[in-house]
Amino acid sequence: MRTLAATLAAALALAAPAAAARYHVVEANTRSMTALDIDTLETREGFQRIWMSSYYPPPQPKGVSYSKAFYQIDCDQKRMLTLQRMSYADDNSMVGAPTAETEWRFAAPETVGLAVIKFVCAGAKEPKPVVGTTGEMLKYYRDALAAGTIK
Repeated sequence: MRTLAATLAAALALAAPAAAARYHVVEANTRSMTALDIDTLETREGFQRIWMSSYYPPPQPKGVSYSKAFYQIDCDQKRMLTLQRMSYADDNSMVGAPTAETEWRFAAPETVGLAVIKFVCAGAKEPKPVVGTTGEMLKYYRDALAAGTIK
């Protein structure tokens, strides 16, 4: 998981225009690519908060191309709370209504959730963050899938 994400992050960084850092790719495979928006990281009431985006290959149920979720992270307990989640189509229109969770979830070993918690709780230090808009990230992910560079 780390090698693939690091390779994808490096490739995206080379392909993106020079601008402020935005994303840290957590995981990329044939089912999805998950990235954290580093610019949104904040501390509130002792918890870390950050937005995460997940990009999907077509076709997806109900036309979902990507989703965005706002998480609150408890670093001491290694758990997450979804404050808001929204799904979008290719044209950036929202698919369905925003959702949220009322209970904390503990991150299982070897999951995206645990990778997110480790990255955020370690100070979110990314030596080569990926730069790009949501549309650019989605396009790169789908192009990499089509080219077979993501397994």
